[in-house]
Amino acid sequence: MIPTAFLHGFLGAPSAWDEVVRFLEGACEAHALALPGHGPRPWIPASCTIFEDAIDAFVQRLPARAHLVGYSMGARVALGAAARHPARVASLVLVGLHPGLTDDDERRARRAWDEQLAFDLETNGLAPFVDAWEALPLWDTQRALPDAVRARRHAERMAQLPAALAWAQRTLGLAAMPAMWDALAALAVPVHLVTGARDAKFTELARRAVERAPACLHTTVGGAGHDVGLEAPRALASIVRTGTTGA
Repeated sequence: MIPTAFLHGFLGAPSAWDEVVRFLEGACEAHALALPGHGPRPWIPASCTIFEDAIDAFVQRLPARAHLVGYSMGARVALGAAARHPARVASLVLVGLHPGLTDDDERRARRAWDEQLAFDLETNGLAPFVDAWEALPLWDTQRALPDAVRARRHAERMAQLPAALAWAQRTLGLAAMPAMWDALAALAVPVHLVTGARDAKFTELARRAVERAPACLHTTVGGAGHDVGLEAPRALASIVRTGTTGA
């Protein structure tokens, strides 16, 4: 059985995938990995200050060949891994993927925002940063989730080190990632894009990606926002099971 590696998003943790893996019920050999710069004991690849070098270092921590399931920043890392090391990737399930900025003005604006986030982490610490992050409109669809579910996600965000997160934002943030629309279209492995039906921005990005890469599948999950794994873990597990086992 080819193993399946799960890659969380920014401010996340391997435990973010617990419910998805539980609904898979042993259908795959699951490995939930921490992204560089994340967790209470973060790993930062030596001398890596650009996206491509960080991807190359991270790939060495993957199983020899794996299905990759990535969410948000983890989806971009997974796409980078498949583009740069195609022999290491059997398939991709990419949740809330942004394939990269193509407009120079948008990239400059995003770089300024990413740098401000990194500065805030280094200057003000973790707690106010997490409070501001959780207030972003992107997470409005999560307001109705059970308190216990939201509390677990909050705890994952609070179990981080600010300096390491700042490195991740500067090195793996959207501004640092090269545009990968053409790379996505050129992949020879199966690619399944997943977005929440209530996440209009990323659903539109997925629609545009499929126009340029028609071999990609795209599924919208009803009732879910950006973080499909949190808001609809059973539905995402079904998609992962089909993509990794053919069941």
